[in-house]
Amino acid sequence: MFLCNKYYMPIYSIHASNIKFEIFLKKGNDWPKFTLDHYYSLDSEESIDSNTKKISISIDDPKENIVLNYFNKTNKDTHILNDQIIYDQNLNITKMQVNDIFIDLKLLQNFFCFAPKIDINYITSCKRENKPLSKILYTTELYFNGTLTFNFKQPFFQWYNEKQIESLEDMNHWLKYSHLGFADKNKIHKLEKILNLLNK
Repeated sequence: MFLCNKYYMPIYSIHASNIKFEIFLKKGNDWPKFTLDHYYSLDSEESIDSNTKKISISIDDPKENIVLNYFNKTNKDTHILNDQIIYDQNLNITKMQVNDIFIDLKLLQNFFCFAPKIDINYITSCKRENKPLSKILYTTELYFNGTLTFNFKQPFFQWYNEKQIESLEDMNHWLKYSHLGFADKNKIHKLEKILNLLNK
């Protein structure tokens, strides 16, 4: 007979209780540095090569906005030779998990709002070459100092489900909902009841 200890049962919830990010750090003259407005733990750190690291961080009990400040890049961190970039410091979020479930990062790209602090040399270069300058970028790949804000809602998986539905705008109503499994608030409420029973 199989006995299940309730203390080892997985926690089922449509709320985000934990968010994990996999981040690639590319070294320039120095390594990228950042802070978060939430307490986080460093789960792992792996050296890919002499100029690249992969780290994994965890955030418990996240609020509806997570703010990352990338702050230490200087002109010395970008080296250009004969119009070719030899090395360039940057920070790139490549994967995301919520409650240990992998999330489609591309789907949520527009909810990662980056406000870059662009240096005067780059501004001058853009003006000279008639390139546009954006005050807000929707990206998880950071090449400038600045503030990245991930804007999401709780319950996370209800909000995420809505974003999935919106991404299927070319499908008709019934195909959308059959594709994603559940949709309306009544079904969400039933799902919450089932999850509560599972967690007892």
